[in-house]
Amino acid sequence: MKKNILIVTEANARVASGHLLECISCYHELRANGVAAELMINADMPSGLKARMSDTYYEYETDIQREAVRLVEVVREKNIDLILFNLREIANSFLQEIRRTLEDTVTVIVIDEFGRRKLEADIIINPMIDSYYWEYDTAGKVYCGAQYLILPKNLKSYHEKEKEIRDKVETITVSMGGVDAPGTTVKLAKWLGELSDEIQINLVLGGGFAYTEQLNQTVNGKRNIMVCQNISYLYDLFMQSDIAICAGGNTLHELAALGVPALVIPSMPHEQRNGQAFERLGFSICCAEARHITREILTADLRQLSDISVRRNMQECGKQIADGRGDERVCRILLKETRQWNG
Repeated sequence: MKKNILIVTEANARVASGHLLECISCYHELRANGVAAELMINADMPSGLKARMSDTYYEYETDIQREAVRLVEVVREKNIDLILFNLREIANSFLQEIRRTLEDTVTVIVIDEFGRRKLEADIIINPMIDSYYWEYDTAGKVYCGAQYLILPKNLKSYHEKEKEIRDKVETITVSMGGVDAPGTTVKLAKWLGELSDEIQINLVLGGGFAYTEQLNQTVNGKRNIMVCQNISYLYDLFMQSDIAICAGGNTLHELAALGVPALVIPSMPHEQRNGQAFERLGFSICCAEARHITREILTADLRQLSDISVRRNMQECGKQIADGRGDERVCRILLKETRQWNG
């Protein structure tokens, strides 16, 4: 008998778009494998993000963990057999409520990045590279590691390309995520712009960047600085770059898969651990946190990356860490569950 999967996610002013995009990739991968998958999102999601979903979807208002009744309605309406949750942070009390209401008739899978707590799920998938986050109080199966991080589908084809490592650093691209809450891009624009007029500096802004006025004042008159936002050619820009500067989130994984040497400036404590874990594996230099970064620290770390042998080694190590096939691995876990259902 055909079984049904419901994927529940969120994206709004508080939660960046990463979880949503991961779920869209899973949705299409499952559909391509003949699985009846459905998406459920928050109604207050920005219209630009909703436009990325070509198929129909179900909505809740703003916070599914406070709207369990709505979730149960959809589960019963669509005869859902498996729920995949990919939220910013799921509470175990919510999982207990869902299990109690549905009387444990539905398989529950959670994609979680925090770890080190109790989660009553049948399966937990933790895509963090640092084993510090892999500990759970659970009776369910646990799959951990960066190989399970779901990244954009086209990353796989870029992973197969061989990036040129030039003798001299000619281009630096900065991409500090969708929000860049500390405004690190503004500081980097000033400091990098003073390094050399011969180095091309690309500043990639996310949709939630709130320091546009300050940034425009900083880069005014700088011919070697290009500011870009909502671009479709980000991977091409990275591949043309000798160095990329990022926070310690998904972009760092993408750069590893591309083999683009990276300098990490973490915006949050967990990004610091993430950056350090990559550095231990030979990819990236993990710099000081955004609130502590100085021109002197940045310059010293960039000096290390001017060495072509360092960048070549990073390229090789990065491609061994990440390959952009996380969506396939996660969907393989889900498909395994459907095969078990079908006997």
